[in-house]
Amino acid sequence: RAVKSLYLQLGQVIHVCKLLKNSNLCEEASVELNGLLKGITNFNFICMLIIWNKILTAIDRVNVILQKQNITIDIATQHLKGLIHFIEKFREEGIEEALDESKQKSTDLSIEPVFPSIRVRKKKKMPGELAEDESSTLSEENKFKILIKNVCDRILNGLKERFDSIDEAAKDFSFLDGKFLFSMPTIQLKKHAMDFCIKYEKDIDKNELILELDSFT
Repeated sequence: RAVKSLYLQLGQVIHVCKLLKNSNLCEEASVELNGLLKGITNFNFICMLIIWNKILTAIDRVNVILQKQNITIDIATQHLKGLIHFIEKFREEGIEEALDESKQKSTDLSIEPVFPSIRVRKKKKMPGELAEDESSTLSEENKFKILIKNVCDRILNGLKERFDSIDEAAKDFSFLDGKFLFSMPTIQLKKHAMDFCIKYEKDIDKNELILELDSFT
């Protein structure tokens, strides 16, 4: 939420910082303020702010749903699957859209909408031969896109691990769904129950579960 607040009020924050800059500040405060202004008034920061606002807003929305006391496993699985789809789509299409939005926002804030170029020192590959790092042939914008795609990949890896765990649990508990309890043959239902008890033997009382299931058959 701090990211969202800064995203929505960045213009006001910059304005206040500039007003403070013209006030009578001590040397230490002035140095810190100049550093802050330099940090938030560059295109790279604007891009990061907009991208993280989009990603964290989507994650926060799903987290709020998952923390509800009455959430069921199947519903949780659906929302996690939707979040994974969002990040995958953002990775392929959203980065470019976010860059376009960043360029517009930077222009509105009188910030030059270009990534600062970083000079890469050439390294000697062999005596008398200079070899330029391959990454230096990429534009700063392309390097940024690669960076964000790598970030998305790490987020996706974590989400997919969580999704797989919940999806497995959803399948394990699926036989307890009302529509199965009343329609599944008794023998098949008890087989599912026995398999379930074996897998969760430390958490489930087998006899109690079988007794409960008998009331539905």
